[in-house]
Amino acid sequence: MSTPSQALPPSRFDAEAAAWDSKPEVVRSSQAFYEALLAHEPRLTQAGANLAVLDLGCGTGLVSERLARCVGVERIVGVDASTGMISMFNAKRERVEGGHKMQGHAKLLEDPDDPVLQGQRFDVAYMHLTLHHIEHMADTVNVVAATLRPGAGALLALSDFENDGEHAKRFHPAHKHGDVERHGLTHAEMQSLLVGAGLADISVTRSFSQDKTLEDGSSDAFAFVLGLGTRP
Repeated sequence: MSTPSQALPPSRFDAEAAAWDSKPEVVRSSQAFYEALLAHEPRLTQAGANLAVLDLGCGTGLVSERLARCVGVERIVGVDASTGMISMFNAKRERVEGGHKMQGHAKLLEDPDDPVLQGQRFDVAYMHLTLHHIEHMADTVNVVAATLRPGAGALLALSDFENDGEHAKRFHPAHKHGDVERHGLTHAEMQSLLVGAGLADISVTRSFSQDKTLEDGSSDAFAFVLGLGTRP
C-alpha cells in the first residue's frame, strides 16, 4: 500500500472517506461517468491495449475500480489530496476485481514529473467531480494534460456538474459551500480549459443528468458536463 508522499492538511474528505461508497448519488455519478468514458474510448475494452490510466482526484476509487475490470487497462494511478480517500482507494487493491492494477498516492499534484508518477505517461487521464474544488483549474488541467503520452491520441476527460446559475448552488448544502471553489462549470469554462492545455479533437457536451437529494429532503436534477481532448 502507498504511503502519503507529502504532509497534507486534513479535510472533510478524510472524515467522510470510510462511508463515501455508501452514498448512492456518488456511486451513480461514478457509474454514469464510467459509461461515458467507455463510449468515447473504445480501447478501454480492447484486450491487449495495455492502457495506463491516471485518475486525478480519485477519491475512494469508484471510477478506477470499474476501469480496473476492463481488459484494455494495464494499470491505474490514483492521486488525491485526501489521505483518508487514498487509504480507501488502496484497500480496494485486495477487494475488487482487477484491484492489483490500482495504486493510489496522497498528493497535491502540481508537476507532471512528480516522483509519485515514476516518470509514467498515460493513455487516458480524467478528473470527475474534482474541478469545482480546485482554485486554479487551468494550472491543474495543464499538469494533467502534460502527463498524457504524446503523439498517440491519449485522452483527457473532464467531468463535473454544470454551472447553470443559481440552481447549481443547490448541488451542495449551504454548510459545504465553503469547501468548494465554484458551483460547477459552464460549457465555456470547460472548453477554455481544454484549449488552454493545448489539446486537440476537443468536444464539450452534456453527458448525463442525475437526481440528487437536497438538504431540505426534496430532489432535483443536475446536468453534468463532459469535456474531452487528445494530446497531439
